[in-house]
Amino acid sequence: MIDLNELASLGGPNGLLELVVRVAILYVVILVSVRLSGKRGIGQAGAADFILALAVGDVIGDAAYGTENVLTAIAIVAIWVGLHALTAFLGIRWPRFGELVEGKRVVVIRDGVIIDTALKQELMNRNELKMLLRGKGVEDPSMVKAAFLETDGTLSVFMKKGQNNI
Repeated sequence: MIDLNELASLGGPNGLLELVVRVAILYVVILVSVRLSGKRGIGQAGAADFILALAVGDVIGDAAYGTENVLTAIAIVAIWVGLHALTAFLGIRWPRFGELVEGKRVVVIRDGVIIDTALKQELMNRNELKMLLRGKGVEDPSMVKAAFLETDGTLSVFMKKGQNNI
C-alpha cells in the first residue's frame, strides 16, 4: 500500500508506480477543477481562464515530474481555482470589475466599414480581420452590418438586410 505522506514528500520520481500514482492524482485534481469551473471554463476562454490554465499547467507539470510534492500542488491548484471563481463571481456582481478583468467587446466593422482605430487598439490588422470573416463565410466586409471582436477573441458578425446572418 502507498503511504500518502511518503508520496507527498517525494523529491523526484523513483519509479514507474510513483509516476503513475502522481499523474493519476493530478488528473483527478484537474478533472474536478474543470468540472467546478463549469462550461464557461471550457468553451469561452477569456483572460482569467487563460491565466488559470497556464498557472495550473505549470503546477501540475512540476508535481507530475516530482519537483513539487503532490499535496502542495493540490493546495496551489485549489487556491488558483478559488481565485478564478472569486474573480468570476465579482465580475457578475460588479460588471465594471468583469470588464476590467476580461475586457469589453469591440466593434471592428460598422455598416460595412472597417474601423481601423479599433483594429489598432486590439493589435489586429485588416488581413487578420478578413481571415476571421472568411472563417465565418464572409468574403466582403461591405456586406456586414456590424462585427464585434468578443472578449474571448472570437468574431461575431451581423449581416446587412438581405444577407444571411452568421
